Amino acid sequence: KQWYQRRVAITAGRINLDHLKNPKEAVRIVQETQSVEGARVVAKFFQNLGDYASAIQFLVVSKCNTEAFALAEEHNQMSQYADIIGDDATPEDYIAIAKHYESHGKPLQ
Repeated sequence: KQWYQRRVAITAGRINLDHLKNPKEAVRIVQETQSVEGARVVAKFFQNLGDYASAIQFLVVSKCNTEAFALAEEHNQMSQYADIIGDDATPEDYIAIAKHYESHGKPLQ
């Protein structure tokens, strides 16, 4: 049943994004189902639009923290990334964020 729900969420998300151009409904479906695969589809949609903050959010939901970090670094969205991962980050995530700020002359306080 869980597999079926994930497939439905992915399919519904793609239909809403690709054919209906309805990102609000796709976002609602992903948030409701917590579909990792659906979140990945939504992240790609927002990335293509240039909405990097939303793309980062859905990359984190899809458990693609490395890709979310790289996107945040590339598009100056590190504070957004740090806010999104919050308390769910690994020690490695926190170290990477700290190194990013340190390399930009903005050490964490």
